[in-house]
Amino acid sequence: MLLYVALQLWRLKLRLVKITNWIIFVDSQAHTLLGEALEQINISQENVSHLGHRKQRLDSQIQNLQQVIRLIVWGKQLWGRYLWLIKSNK
Repeated sequence: MLLYVALQLWRLKLRLVKITNWIIFVDSQAHTLLGEALEQINISQENVSHLGHRKQRLDSQIQNLQQVIRLIVWGKQLWGRYLWLIKSNK
């Protein structure tokens, strides 16, 4: 009877060792994957931040360009009025 119990305990120990090894393997794989994922998340956050700064610069450039275009249109209108005044005074 004691030999049977000892055999069962030995088998249980082998199963526990296999389960423990599997848990250690899964834990190390999860740690690796999560570490890589965290690194990718950090890189993505930096990229989003850079894109935000770039968008702000582009918005500023667009506003400047819009102002230049308004000035050109305004100048064209003034030039047209000037030419009209010259023609009407002749």
